[in-house]
Amino acid sequence: MKQIKINEKDNVAVMLEGELSGHKIALNDIKKGENIIKYGYPIGHATEDIKKGDHIHTHNIKTNLSGVLEYKYEPQRNEIPKTEKRTFMGYRRADGKVGIRNEIWIVNTVGCVNKTSEILAREANKLYGDMCDGVFNYVHPFGCSQLGDDQKMTQNVLKGLVNHPNATGVLVLGGDGTMIQAAIDLVHSKLPILGINMGTVGFLTEVEPQNLERALDLMLQDKYTIENRIMLRESSVTPTGTSSGKACYALNDVVLSKRGDCRLITIKVYINDELADIYRADGLIISTPTGSTGYNLSAGGPVMVPDTEATVITPICAHSLNKRSLVVSAMDRIVLELGQTKDFQEDEAVLVVDGRTVRGLSTGDRLEVLVPEDQTRIVKLSGVSFYKKMRDKLNGN
Repeated sequence: MKQIKINEKDNVAVMLEGELSGHKIALNDIKKGENIIKYGYPIGHATEDIKKGDHIHTHNIKTNLSGVLEYKYEPQRNEIPKTEKRTFMGYRRADGKVGIRNEIWIVNTVGCVNKTSEILAREANKLYGDMCDGVFNYVHPFGCSQLGDDQKMTQNVLKGLVNHPNATGVLVLGGDGTMIQAAIDLVHSKLPILGINMGTVGFLTEVEPQNLERALDLMLQDKYTIENRIMLRESSVTPTGTSSGKACYALNDVVLSKRGDCRLITIKVYINDELADIYRADGLIISTPTGSTGYNLSAGGPVMVPDTEATVITPICAHSLNKRSLVVSAMDRIVLELGQTKDFQEDEAVLVVDGRTVRGLSTGDRLEVLVPEDQTRIVKLSGVSFYKKMRDKLNGN
């Protein structure tokens, strides 16, 4: 009958079939008191003489553990031999990670476009399959109609997927909102992002759908440039004046807005720990150059070219004619403190980061806004200047 001896030092084997399958049998005669060896180590001792081939179980074996045992740990320190430097063929990414494949991944944020991404991947493989390690789409049933923590869980799973080092780039199908979400999800990856405009304005998206094939041709021939866009990092400030460490990132803007009724709120603005101004307004926008063409522009703020190393602070409906936007260096630390407009009632506000409501604030609460080292890397193909795009998108020319 089939049996297996696990270690060469063993004096027992394990049966693999029959009534004793999984049980031990003696490989040789074992005298009473002699150790039973399995896995190369004693697992107990014989309580009676055992003949070769006998079944070994609780009726004829007893543990060696009894009473108090003295134990002394004496590790053997063996020097690890030096080996020659080993290498493998791979791709070193901008964030330091290394991939073993150079693939293009299409990851849709909602399950209802699974078929679209499948068709894209199939057609792209026909055209470009020999220029990379393949184009793949990753389908899932989530995204649509998800809310709260459920939606956040899906976002985290997809975020982990697109940050994999085997992906050489990210293809984003959607409008500016989708691009912004992709930038936040990829904030630490340094992966380049190519936006395909499926929305309306499309300031961030580089390619119109009808030009997708030509755009992929240019990318795979390395005929593109990377435009780095600064981001914002927001975190609450503790009573001691330090950051809480829990951060939210934004590509467009951080907005502190009034909550509830139509009352004004008071916002104190500190730059590098010095009081810069006090605003009584409906709210305050801190915008990057990328976001300057959005809410900031609607609130009367200036437009900044994308590579400007600065941020702009713009009040929303300020209750003063001389309260205007303030442009500050990207090196500056900005702290906002919610004041108190009326003596008998605390101000209440809501913090919105790139269109996502983050938390509520009340009088005395403070938040810090910095420009982090992480930047969004946007693929540029067309050579169309920012000024022409601004004319076309904003003026309809």
